[in-house]
Amino acid sequence: MNGIVYSRCSTHIGNSLVMFYPGGNQSSSPVPGSIQHIITYTNQDVVFVVQRQGSAAPDLHDPYADYPHFPARIYSNSLSSNLEIVSPDWVLSHYTRWAIDKDHAVVMILSRVYHILFCVIFVSDLLYTRIDTISCHSTMGQGYLPAEGSKPNA
Repeated sequence: MNGIVYSRCSTHIGNSLVMFYPGGNQSSSPVPGSIQHIITYTNQDVVFVVQRQGSAAPDLHDPYADYPHFPARIYSNSLSSNLEIVSPDWVLSHYTRWAIDKDHAVVMILSRVYHILFCVIFVSDLLYTRIDTISCHSTMGQGYLPAEGSKPNA
């Protein structure tokens, strides 16, 4: 759809992880969820059936919250049991999810619409963050981010 690939989680987990506006309300914050089913109607309309990523416990300190322009937050490692219908028009972008322990995951938005893009480059054991206004989104999803469940080199 519009050059972006979406999949069910059973087909490709990375292409199933989407940030979306609940109910299509773009005045609300987008939430992360995983596409469980893709339904195509006879008139060619498409909808996603999505499970939201669970919220982290309210008393858990999210170290990423101190950096409002860095698009990462801590969430629960599990998905909600509820299913919801999401129109593709409600989707902001894909996200990446990295389990940091058995209960929590870091969720990072992979949006093409961020005005400030963070290009994360691992060089040896050092982590450099370069802030650019150039388009670096073309490298996202092509092996530059850790695979789900992987741990960075220590």
